[in-house]
Amino acid sequence: MSLTPTMEKAAEFAKLNGGKLRRHPGGFWAGTEYQQWGTSFGTSTIDGMVKRGAAEYTDWKEGRNGRFPVEVTLSI
Repeated sequence: MSLTPTMEKAAEFAKLNGGKLRRHPGGFWAGTEYQQWGTSFGTSTIDGMVKRGAAEYTDWKEGRNGRFPVEVTLSI
């Protein structure tokens, strides 16, 4: 499957950040150092990249509702 334009932007942004994106409070995905008005992506974009094999979750955190991903690494 091909990536959407937003997924392609997320992949390019990840490449500029060591091939990784981190989940920040509020569910936004960005580089390691999230800046309030900086570039960020929604969870659905990141989930779509993982489902298409363009990235994989590489770090998880335990929360009150179970385990959830907090880091994604590019596979492409």
